[in-house]
Amino acid sequence: MVMKSRIVCIISILLLTAVFMSGCVSTPDCITEVSGISKYGHAVLDTTPENLLASGITLGDTVTVSVGDFTQDIPYLDGFYVKSGDYLLRCTSDNSIEICINYGNIAEKHGIEIGDAVSLTLREKGGSLFLLEIAGGQYSSNREDFAGDEIFANFRMVTLGGIAENTLYRSASPINNDAGRASVSNMLAEKAKISSAVNLADSAEDVLHHTEKPDFSSEYYLSLFEDGKVLTSPLLNDFTSEEYISGVVAALTFLSENEPPYLVHCNEGKDRAGFTVALIGALMGASVDEISNDYMVSYENYYGITKEDEKKYAYVEEGNIQVILKSIAGLAEDESFDSINLQKAAEEFVLSHGMSKESLSNLRMKLSGNEKL
Repeated sequence: MVMKSRIVCIISILLLTAVFMSGCVSTPDCITEVSGISKYGHAVLDTTPENLLASGITLGDTVTVSVGDFTQDIPYLDGFYVKSGDYLLRCTSDNSIEICINYGNIAEKHGIEIGDAVSLTLREKGGSLFLLEIAGGQYSSNREDFAGDEIFANFRMVTLGGIAENTLYRSASPINNDAGRASVSNMLAEKAKISSAVNLADSAEDVLHHTEKPDFSSEYYLSLFEDGKVLTSPLLNDFTSEEYISGVVAALTFLSENEPPYLVHCNEGKDRAGFTVALIGALMGASVDEISNDYMVSYENYYGITKEDEKKYAYVEEGNIQVILKSIAGLAEDESFDSINLQKAAEEFVLSHGMSKESLSNLRMKLSGNEKL
């Protein structure tokens, strides 16, 4: 089967090359193939940033990507700087090249498989630079570059709506140290006396794998995990999928059955944690503005994007958290939040996706700090 797949791919590449060379369409700058499908459904390509650079394709360019029946002009970026549901060609932190949908599974949506031939053609030099300027940027993993431990670890208390103080926290991962933040997040979790945690990035096997690394220094978090006080509910990138929503509902149900203070985290504590905390905030009566402000703190912590950076701030807010809240509320992109009761919509959202009324009531009671609501 592997040999057959390779032969089919080689034939496909030769056919693609023949078509391009015939003058029917522009000659591609790079012809490659899909070498893997990531756990998030991104199509990993058998090429490198160096190969693209040699082909004349650099970050910020707009590239015509063709694979199977999918052909589209998309930006070449080093992060998910496009709006939810938009496509991008991404250079990852480990120098892989992937075709992605932001918050989506491109392999599943377009039937992309390992061995499929791919062509990359420069469409417009610098055509997507504005995305790098507005939302791009690499964050430091050096603690000394940040004003405090909480900012570095993206660790903060959440008091949206009726959530009581010292009840709910969010942060970067206290166990995955790929970004160098785990030990600080772990320290802050211990300081906050976290009793229960939801890990939206790792499986149980992943957690154990992290403990075997030479830089492991997260004993407090490990003790919670070993006591059954950490739910591992790894989410993929598509927050509209049933699998994603079911994972979030499982996380909320877990919290309802355990005691606060709670910690919600993914790897950066930015997007998957952001969705979950936004939903919790809506359930607890927070306004759209309150939820948006909390979500955007992560972008200030990592990238220094504040309300003073009006263009950058608005792009991220409108393209991320506003889209998330409209998805929860069942609103179309052009509909206003003025037409709905966000708390009621969030309640209908979780109940319609399997959360029981009893679990929802218990969660609200524990988050509010009251014996009875």
